[in-house]
Parts: sequence; structure tokens; C-alpha cells
Amino acid sequence: MALVIDTPDLFPDNWIYIHDPAVRVGRIQNFGNWSPAMLADPATS
Repeated sequence: MALVIDTPDLFPDNWIYIHDPAVRVGRIQNFGNWSPAMLADPATS
């Protein structure tokens, strides 16, 4: 699943790990911090 946010700098890391068994997600990844070429719109995250 992918979520596009209308903010270019959501967080400075490539990913954030979620360490809570009550949440059904392992990590949140910001592909734009890997490479701006991975985004369709550079004004988003």
C-alpha cells in the first residue's frame, strides 16, 4: 500500500520502524529520501 502526502519533507529518515504489536505496520518508508527520482511529484512524500 502507498500513501502520498502533500508535503515534500515529511521526515528526514528513509524509514521509520514501528515497534508496537497493536499496530499492523512494520515500517513507514519515505521513498523521496532514497531518491527524488522515485517520486511522481517532488512536492509530495
